[in-house]
Amino acid sequence: MRRLFSLGARKIVVANVGPIGCIPYVRDFNPLAGDECVTFPNELAQFFNTQLKNLVAELRTKLEGSLFNFI
Repeated sequence: MRRLFSLGARKIVVANVGPIGCIPYVRDFNPLAGDECVTFPNELAQFFNTQLKNLVAELRTKLEGSLFNFI
């Protein structure tokens, strides 16, 4: 994101990671989950999203003139 900013980007949208444990491949790979989503990959995605949101907030304050949107 710093590289994009250095290249002139000022409005940047950062998308989070969706519920990975609900992807059909992951559910098929974990037959014990049945028809439910697999918990562990979803927990990892939530942890990643939390850290990503913190990073975006930090960059928003450090890179003056930037407009980062976390979705």
